[in-house]
Amino acid sequence: SAVEGDLNAEVDPRFGRAAYFLIVDTDTMAVKAIRNPHVEALLGAGIQSAELVAREGAEVVLTGECGVHAFDALSRLNVKVVTGVKGRVVDAVRAFLKENPSFASGPNIACPPTCSAADCSACQAASIGAKAVATPEQEDLERLIRRITDEVLKRLGHTSERTAPEVEIEEQITVPSKKKLHPGLTLAVASGKGGTGKTTVAVNLALSLKEPVNFLDCDVEEPNAHIFLLPRYTDTMEVQVSVPVFDLNRCDYCGQCADLCRFNALAVAKGKLVFFEELCRSCGGCFLVCPRDAISEGERAIGHILVGETGELRFYGGELHIGEQVVGPILRRLKNYQDVKKINVLDCAPGVGPAVLASVWDADFCLLVTEPTPFGLNDLKLSAKALEMLGVPFGVLINRDGIGDDEVERFCASNDIPVLLKIPHDPEIAKGYAQGIPLVRQETKWIRTFEHLWETIQ
Repeated sequence: SAVEGDLNAEVDPRFGRAAYFLIVDTDTMAVKAIRNPHVEALLGAGIQSAELVAREGAEVVLTGECGVHAFDALSRLNVKVVTGVKGRVVDAVRAFLKENPSFASGPNIACPPTCSAADCSACQAASIGAKAVATPEQEDLERLIRRITDEVLKRLGHTSERTAPEVEIEEQITVPSKKKLHPGLTLAVASGKGGTGKTTVAVNLALSLKEPVNFLDCDVEEPNAHIFLLPRYTDTMEVQVSVPVFDLNRCDYCGQCADLCRFNALAVAKGKLVFFEELCRSCGGCFLVCPRDAISEGERAIGHILVGETGELRFYGGELHIGEQVVGPILRRLKNYQDVKKINVLDCAPGVGPAVLASVWDADFCLLVTEPTPFGLNDLKLSAKALEMLGVPFGVLINRDGIGDDEVERFCASNDIPVLLKIPHDPEIAKGYAQGIPLVRQETKWIRTFEHLWETIQ
């Protein structure tokens, strides 16, 4: 790996995102310089780079750092790796030939966290010309995507016209209105950041209601509502996704599947096919492009849904298996348990990422839980803007009131955002929380407080 395209260049300390790869014939010192096309890859730069050098016939890689996926791909493609290499490329090659250093037995940097992006089935289907009849839900999503795209383009156009620094004027946020067309009510409880008390509010609100409630724990990466609700489980359902199964007797290693895979779950080189199951997004594109019908559809579990009950409350909790990245399939399965004729309380994941948007986009109302701190205000603004773009009505609940300043209330007042409840900062509340005791079971006064909150939301 090199920073420039000649032997006198310095060794690039990165493998997957190296600027150049120099393919050196150690007998003649002839060199072929290849500019790395994967430097800016969103995901899988190491895998793609491993496939590239293997296709060029490399037997050994000299580099500074090699990550988990890159090292795995190189090993499975029979390419040895020497890490910790520094200095000029020509000196590194000569030192390798003279000293015969030991090959690396594993990666020397940790795998970076990757984005849990939304499934790519739609764009993959579009890229291969697949056509399908859109359902009403898909049409709603398409309208939502267009609205978000228009907003992004509008902002880009606005900023691109600036020719000189300006005093930033905070953009106003409008709470959307939405006509409810069904007898039940779906309430999403969300927060811009973790630790604000989102689950506490969702649990206590659900327990205070006299009507039957469907409680959906949509924080599938770190679910904890069950600790407070203590449901009696009645069923567990595994959530599976499709994955490719390869018939290597039929495969001719043409590489079309790897070329199509935008998440770099596949690499093909030197008569070998490498599949990184954890990077697969189950789009199904590789099934369709394989000219030899060497790929069939299999399944693997990525998580499960627990079903239980606590009195009149019906509990549905999604849990993602450790090491998995894609939450979409679990959330879609989980949200199938929403009943438009009943009350549904959704405990969402923190933040404004894909998992949150997938949970709240069809809610009748969203309760944003925040705290009166600068961090709380910053993340509240992000959440409020996201809900405005989604067209979901919302209000604010301030938890741990009294620990900070009044900036959250001033922001809400200036944007006509209703503050529906303030829960004081109270050590006794924290003690009960630490013991897994909901507020409504600590003191009966909280039952009436949350009943009034529900009446206000309605």
